[in-house]
Amino acid sequence: MSYSVKEVSNLTDVTIRTLRYYDEINLLPIERNGSNHRVYNTMDILKLSMIRSLKEIGISLDEIREILENNSESIDDILLLQEQIIDMKLERLKTQKSKLELMISQRKKNKSIEEILLNEYIDFDTVDVDQFYNHIKNKKIDFDYYFMKIYKHKEDRDKAEAVMKTFIRYINDEYQGYFTVEKLKELAVTYRTEQSKVYFERYGKAFHLYISDLLLVCLDDIQ
Repeated sequence: MSYSVKEVSNLTDVTIRTLRYYDEINLLPIERNGSNHRVYNTMDILKLSMIRSLKEIGISLDEIREILENNSESIDDILLLQEQIIDMKLERLKTQKSKLELMISQRKKNKSIEEILLNEYIDFDTVDVDQFYNHIKNKKIDFDYYFMKIYKHKEDRDKAEAVMKTFIRYINDEYQGYFTVEKLKELAVTYRTEQSKVYFERYGKAFHLYISDLLLVCLDDIQ
């Protein structure tokens, strides 16, 4: 059975413009009829479904093209690959759900957003989390104090960077080099999430992105 580009667009909810683009970049090359119109078959639609699934789990179009080129043309193989993709999605969703459940449980214990975000970088097998939080309170590490100082100097990048570097050095002194290069990079990524955006909005619009950028500046001090 054959389908026009409009029919495929209606069936798959992929725009005609996107379908044409996939053909142009040879990601999903489509045969044409005597009138030079694109004609899709069942295999093309299956491949399109796989492309969408792979994109959803963060695979680039170049990588998807390579997967398609290395895969056989049988429908059975396409379906098996689709099953593997779904399994990957389920694993990813399970991981996200576990993180969300942890955040919810921590919030119920009145943990601050900073404490929750730091959970991403604590080895729960070797660190007593309650002891860690108590140590923070006993040492009076006031995250808001540093964030407010950074916000105050937001228009003066050098001063804002100096405050952030002071904060990182202080944490590393208190926790024996807690912030490694990798942990700082991961925290910078975490601070660009929607959860962080909501929290940092009290300081100013897009302040979470500003903090994330400052964290990356501190990498040279650790290396």
